[in-house]
Amino acid sequence: MGFKEFKLNALLEVSKAINNNLAPEKLFLLLKFFLKNQLKIKKGCLLKVDDSGFSELITYGLSNQFNEDDFAKLKQFKDITYVGKLEQNPLPEFEAIIPIAHKFEIVAYLMVGDIEEHKDFTVTPVIRNLRFIQTLANLVVVAVENQILEAQKRENIKFRKELELASHIQQLLIPKELPKRKQFSVAAKYQPKDKIGGDYYDVIKLTDHSYFFCLCDISGKGITAAMIMANFQAILRGSIHRLKDFKAFITYLNKKVIELAGYDYFVTFFGGVYNLETKELQYINAAHFPPIIKTENTNANLPTNIPGLGMVAELPNFEIQKLNITSPTNIIGFTDGATDVTNEKGEFFGEENLEKHLFKQAFLAPNEHIETTLNTIKQYVGKNGLYTDDLTLMSIRLN
Repeated sequence: MGFKEFKLNALLEVSKAINNNLAPEKLFLLLKFFLKNQLKIKKGCLLKVDDSGFSELITYGLSNQFNEDDFAKLKQFKDITYVGKLEQNPLPEFEAIIPIAHKFEIVAYLMVGDIEEHKDFTVTPVIRNLRFIQTLANLVVVAVENQILEAQKRENIKFRKELELASHIQQLLIPKELPKRKQFSVAAKYQPKDKIGGDYYDVIKLTDHSYFFCLCDISGKGITAAMIMANFQAILRGSIHRLKDFKAFITYLNKKVIELAGYDYFVTFFGGVYNLETKELQYINAAHFPPIIKTENTNANLPTNIPGLGMVAELPNFEIQKLNITSPTNIIGFTDGATDVTNEKGEFFGEENLEKHLFKQAFLAPNEHIETTLNTIKQYVGKNGLYTDDLTLMSIRLN
């Protein structure tokens, strides 16, 4: 077979393999076959290069392993170079350096050496046809790059669908209708930064005369944190109606967060149970921002009682806090998305500013507390500020 016939045959075989979507490792084996067996090139090395460095795709016949020093020397070559003719060959194992480009960037290097003469085509045709060898290698490398990009695209589509499903499930767990009774009414606003968030609030009717409520945030950000919180929501909702002892329930939730997150994450938790008949409020604050408690004449907060859920294996000895509600009272809670917003100068709104705003607020209906607080935050952020985290506000009126 002459060299012209070889080139045509090689192009046809590689094109056929690419069209048949041959796996990357088999495409590289095919290229190696043409280099080693057909062209009689005894030393070959194909490297993929990117910002992180290099990785070997094909390597055979080398006396020494290709290393970082070799790679530093290789990066100077931007076009096909017959280094065998140089006075000082920086890579003496090789006779030619063949860069492989894709979208005007070098994505790989093919290095060939120890090219033996052959009865059908001598050294001269091989060296003279380095551009063809570059074309052959380029076909394989770009095909594999496209396969990888297509696989990533499919994975991204799958991930987005899973994320949308997780977001849908999370939204289902957040109450759509909140109590509006004379003795107990609630308003809330949940504004996730991304599709799935790490905040959670809930209000659950326990009996005809008692309600459970909570406001939570998970440490950290990202999909993992959000998925742990979604699981926490499901666990809480699935077990709340077995609540006979509030303290035991908090201990149970602490254990479950550790099972879910293994100390990598924890949940800040403010929760309470209000009895409409006895007017008794029981509450616990597990490292959450202290909610503001307001009456027509007073302002105070409900500070932390215990560590965040999942911080420690065994919660220290604690007691559920109790308050007797003797006059109309509002409890206003928030997550750090309300304090970590920034203005156009990059300055955080902060817990102190939010607390000052809530203390100065008139004694309003729950939905009015939410609306005025959101407006204050929105004004601070302005046009060029940022919402850096999930934002949740919750206001509860106890009568």
